[in-house]
Formats: sequence, structure tokens, C-alpha cells
Amino acid sequence: MAKPPFINDPVGSIQRELNRRGLPSPTPFIPNTRTRTSHALTIRDGATGQLIGAIYTFAPKQARTLEEEYEINRDTRGLPVDIVPQNLTTRTLQIARYDLFTKIMEDVFGHKEMVILTDQKRPFRIRETWRDPAAILGGGRRIYEYTGCWFQDLGRTLSATDDRIVKVDATLMFRDRQRFI
Repeated sequence: MAKPPFINDPVGSIQRELNRRGLPSPTPFIPNTRTRTSHALTIRDGATGQLIGAIYTFAPKQARTLEEEYEINRDTRGLPVDIVPQNLTTRTLQIARYDLFTKIMEDVFGHKEMVILTDQKRPFRIRETWRDPAAILGGGRRIYEYTGCWFQDLGRTLSATDDRIVKVDATLMFRDRQRFI
């Protein structure tokens, strides 16, 4: 049976380089798409580097207001002549995770004794790592760190009618997002 071709490698140069180095073929791990998939994403605790597992939704969001500038004259016809960006007003992370018996959401982020939100006494960091699965010979990695994270809201969904998995949703507010690599 013929091996499937590598993405963007019609002449087989990646396979030849892997053979030269004595490495196995990564064909099963390379998705046949150019679309960025979440299989290349890992979320870690920024302080300890511990993998934060069981996350099924991770949605960072940033927003800022834009102010339109106008001039009063006959040539502008009431349309804005410029748009001026203002301060960053929204910096949130929506996280949905399956609770585990060994590590509930609060424990994963280093707050073992958090019963209510006001029990969080210090911020934490989260690291988001993207790896390009097609860049198997190095490179293709981006790491972002969210610093100064605080829980804005936290809640659990319990149901006796579906899969009976305890789901926890949280909104985090972060102070800054920086790129490491």
C-alpha cells in the first residue's frame, strides 16, 4: 500500500530528510489541511508548566473602542475623516473544562482552598502553545503567555439527564498577553 503524500512536499524532501536522520514517518500526525486546528494547541500553567487538561473550550478575547474623528467642511459630507484607536478595554479568556476528581478548575490554577471568588489572593499565568504539525523538522511553534489572570466568574453545570460529566466554565481577566517564541 502506498504511503499518503506529505502536505506541500510533492518531491518527498521531508521524507528523505527523516530517512537520512533515521526518524519514523510522521504521516499519520500531519493533518491533510491548511486550516489551523486545535490539535496543535496545549494550555499550561504559566508558573509550573503543568499541562491543564480536560479543556474543551479556550476562547481569548480582546477589544478596544474606536473613536471616529470628523471635520466640518463641505468636502467630507458628514463622513469620518479618521478612526482613532483607544485603550484596550476587554482582555478575557473563556475556559470550559471537564472537572476531574484529582484536579478541579481552581486546583489546576493553583488555588486549592478557593471556595468563593474572593478567596483568590494572587493572580496566575497561563501559557498557550501552538505547534505546526507539518513543521516536523523544527520551527513552527508559537508560545503566548497570559499574565495577571484573575477569575471573573466561575460556575459548574451538573445534569442527571446527559453524560453526567461535571463541566466547569470560567471567565478570566488577564493583564497582559505576550509572545514568548
